[in-house]
Amino acid sequence: PTGLTPEAISAMVGTVGVKLPEFWPDSTALWLARADAQFRLKKITSEQTKFDHVISMLDSKTANQVLDILVTPPELPYTALKQRLTKTFALTKGEKASRIIDMDGLGDRTPTQCLTVMLNWVPAEEEPGFLFREHFLRQLPAQVRTSLAQTTKTGSSREDLEALAEEADRYFRSMGARISAIQAAARPGPVGPVRVP
Repeated sequence: PTGLTPEAISAMVGTVGVKLPEFWPDSTALWLARADAQFRLKKITSEQTKFDHVISMLDSKTANQVLDILVTPPELPYTALKQRLTKTFALTKGEKASRIIDMDGLGDRTPTQCLTVMLNWVPAEEEPGFLFREHFLRQLPAQVRTSLAQTTKTGSSREDLEALAEEADRYFRSMGARISAIQAAARPGPVGPVRVP
């Protein structure tokens, strides 16, 4: 089309391929990071275009939380909407602490994956500390904890905990390999020749 600025043409071309999932209230920061990545990939810089894409992915409950911005958008609508969503749905320190305390084992995660989840709930300005370290160790199977008892890594900084989790991963993988080998050995084989009628 003629008469359009290069920015407008870029926004029109970029919007064709933007694919955002429905908004995740429980992971607002991650959802917004993905949205921003999509906008960068498609070279979308227009505040209004970003705003419109995000609005289209809000469910009615979320939209009601930001209704004033939707009805009367400010000068920088996407920036304002992003700030409001972050403020509205961000976990408080108490909620983050509760999520750490309520952790109950690895589930289907490796020790490193479990630690990453737990560290994501530690506020950026805080150090995890020795109680966090102990709580992380309690998520691990007893055999892995026993193996880690001999480790010299005793610090509780993020770097120390990441090194500890990597070591736990090694024990965890070898423990899984031993269990698989024992299960395979315990499986009964065929008892004599199989006759096919």
